[in-house]
Amino acid sequence: MADYKAKGGIEITDDMIDQWDEDADNGIFHGKPGKLVINKPLGRPPLYEEPMVPITFRIPENDANALREAAERRGISFADIMREACHRELERQHA
Repeated sequence: MADYKAKGGIEITDDMIDQWDEDADNGIFHGKPGKLVINKPLGRPPLYEEPMVPITFRIPENDANALREAAERRGISFADIMREACHRELERQHA
């Protein structure tokens, strides 16, 4: 059987680990929970101030290719060029 040393030099044996496993199965937990440490936030940080929703629609392939090329020439994403088109329409409606 291998022996292990815990923090502080305490020796941990396989028999101890087996007993702790059996105790845990029976709802007996030894010691006190330690402080929860989270090194970084989970998930991707939001890119926009308000929640975004996906919108899917179909357009002719030639139009899609032309929009992709326009986005590439301007150094922006296809999604950004589509957002700009939507914003222009909304501004036109509110003018």
